[in-house]
Amino acid sequence: MKKTITLFVIIFSLFSCSKDDEATPVTYQEENFLSSFLTQSKYNENTTEFTGADRESGIEFTPLVNGNMKALKIRMPQVISNVPTRLTLWDAITQVPLKTFYIQAQTAGVETVLDVNPVVKLEKNKKYCFSIQHRSLYSRNANNNVQAVFPISCNNIKIDRLTYKLTADQAYPNSAMLDRYWGDFSFVFQQTE
Repeated sequence: MKKTITLFVIIFSLFSCSKDDEATPVTYQEENFLSSFLTQSKYNENTTEFTGADRESGIEFTPLVNGNMKALKIRMPQVISNVPTRLTLWDAITQVPLKTFYIQAQTAGVETVLDVNPVVKLEKNKKYCFSIQHRSLYSRNANNNVQAVFPISCNNIKIDRLTYKLTADQAYPNSAMLDRYWGDFSFVFQQTE
C-alpha cells in the first residue's frame, strides 16, 4: 500500500511540475536614436528653420543588433500641402534604395509619425542610409560650427556619418556633411534578438 501511495505521489509530482525549461520570449524596448545623437554631436545647441533648394539629406548608420524599423518620424518647420515627404532606406554600400516611404507632415513644428507595416528588418552590422528629400527643414549645428566626431553610438544604432545631395530626384546622398544635421527625421527601432 505504501508503495502504491509513494508511486502515486511521484507520478502526480511529475505531471504537476511546471515546465521551467521553456524560454519566455524577450520583448525589447523600442528606441529612437535622434535625441541621443543630437546631444552627443552637440547639434542640439543651435537650431534654425531653413527653406531653400531641394536636397536629399541622409544618415548613414549601422544597427549593432538585428531588429525592425517600426515607425518613421518627421518634424518640418513648414508644411507643404499635398506634397508628401519622401523617405528612403538605402543599402549604403551599393547605394541602391531598399524601401521608399511617403509621409505627409500634418502641422508645422509638430512631429508626424508613420507606422511601418509590415516592419522592415535591419541586419546587424549592415551599413544603411536613411534619407529624406525636402526643401523645408531644421538646420542643427554645434556652437561655432564644431564638427561632430563619428561614429556616434546611440543605443543599438551607430551613426556613421551624415550626408546630402542637392537634388529633387531620388539619388543617394553621397556628400559628407560634417558640421550640421538637416532634419528632423528618424525612425523607431526595436531589437529582435
